Amino acid sequence: MITRTPVITGIGVAAPNGLGLDRFWKNTLQRKSGVTTVSLFGAEGLPCRIAGEVSELRENDCTLPPGLTRATLLALHAARLALTDARLVREHAPEDEPVPVILGTSTGSPEPLPRQWPSDKGADDEFVYQPACTSPQAQAVWSIQRLGDLNGPVVTLSGGWTAGLEAVSLAAEWVRMGRYRIALAGAVEAPLSRRVLESFLESGGLAARADPEGVPRPFDRDRDGWVLSEGAAVVVVESATSAWAREMQPYACVAGCYSSGGRKYSDMAESLAQAIRGCLAEASLLPEHIQYVCANATGERTTDVAEIAALKRAFGRHAYRLAISSIKGVVGNPLAAAGPMQVAAAAMSIREKRIPPTANLREPDPQCDLDCVRDRARQVAVRAALVNAHGRDGNSRCIVMTTAEGTA
Repeated sequence: MITRTPVITGIGVAAPNGLGLDRFWKNTLQRKSGVTTVSLFGAEGLPCRIAGEVSELRENDCTLPPGLTRATLLALHAARLALTDARLVREHAPEDEPVPVILGTSTGSPEPLPRQWPSDKGADDEFVYQPACTSPQAQAVWSIQRLGDLNGPVVTLSGGWTAGLEAVSLAAEWVRMGRYRIALAGAVEAPLSRRVLESFLESGGLAARADPEGVPRPFDRDRDGWVLSEGAAVVVVESATSAWAREMQPYACVAGCYSSGGRKYSDMAESLAQAIRGCLAEASLLPEHIQYVCANATGERTTDVAEIAALKRAFGRHAYRLAISSIKGVVGNPLAAAGPMQVAAAAMSIREKRIPPTANLREPDPQCDLDCVRDRARQVAVRAALVNAHGRDGNSRCIVMTTAEGTA
């Protein structure tokens, strides 16, 4: 039986708590945080002097061309890791077959582009196409396409904090429709600058801390805000038929995706509840089929409570049987890149039957009275997991992932 069910066959992560899926997953399970004192810029005099930095990023990689923004460097590392994981390195990439690259971002990169790549000549003195001017937000997808020797369309989604999950959802939709056999999708953020930090401080919600110890604290009674982070995560989305033909063991199946908009940030509970209901319907699943929720929770006081309320509205009594955790305690809030990192965590939870704990959760907020996993990873046979994302624009996006068994 031919199936176009979208499955994930490769994952690449450049997170504050680990470069590469193995380090990211191990450190997430062990509650090892990448939140640290800011080193990428001068934060003297600011009430917040902490951030999630990808300190392992090799900025002097001689195999990369000059003139790349930090966002592009992060995205390239994540994409390379995802392609290698899926056994789609340059020499094994599909020839004469379009493979799209879809990246989400909310801030792109605060750096101006120092230069543009020149148009190189091909083997027969034919010029390789290169846009005359590439914006900082679009440089990453063009770079991935070029260095990955891919020939599909490139798409940059600048849809706020949910843009990363939007990118993965679009890739899954294209694969399910049969438009493409393989697609790369994810998100990248490199917002760490004094100007951006000052802007978020003015808008409220950030943890005004100079000491990174024990921050952020999702679902905790004493939480006092979220932490700005950078990072990238890219996944290879492929049809199940293609994956099994290549003898790839998928991490998970992307069973359903749905988005819902709210007129304002305070509408989060209802917006997210609608997205969850729609996602379950798209996946043809009942609430009781979900075992794990990889939550949006950032450690912001009002939104953590709103997410718990949304889960109660969408799942009813089953909400109290869900295992819930947030990875934001170890990676901070990398904005649009958070969604694909959560997809990576949920995929690993399904594959390894382990749910990561919520770091820094010591005393649960009485209003967050569901089963929020803390202290240590929990052994659970996860067959279906929900990933939540919510943005400051009031939009919510959810993805349901299931085991890939039976998709061949």
